[in-house]
Amino acid sequence: TENGLCVDGRLTKIGEELDWRWSATDRSAPWTIRTPVSDQVDLTFTPFHNRATRTDAGLIANRTDQSFGHYDGRVRTDDGTEIAVRHLLGWAEDVHMRW
Repeated sequence: TENGLCVDGRLTKIGEELDWRWSATDRSAPWTIRTPVSDQVDLTFTPFHNRATRTDAGLIANRTDQSFGHYDGRVRTDDGTEIAVRHLLGWAEDVHMRW
């Protein structure tokens, strides 16, 4: 997976998989998003609203949880500059599809 971060018009590549952790049973619980090897990303996502959709039609199934909330924490650019993230509005989703 290729991820990137854009700060002041400059793109920083995040060259490793992000480690996303969330509660499948408590959709209002905070999520953590980190880069486990480089420590380049260390964020907490705190949801304030969840939009859930479910479909189960035998061979076709869909479970989607779109959570809207705020990000807090820090990210580090390619040149080592740490950027504080405070109450940044955004979303995250957990999706499972079978078809």
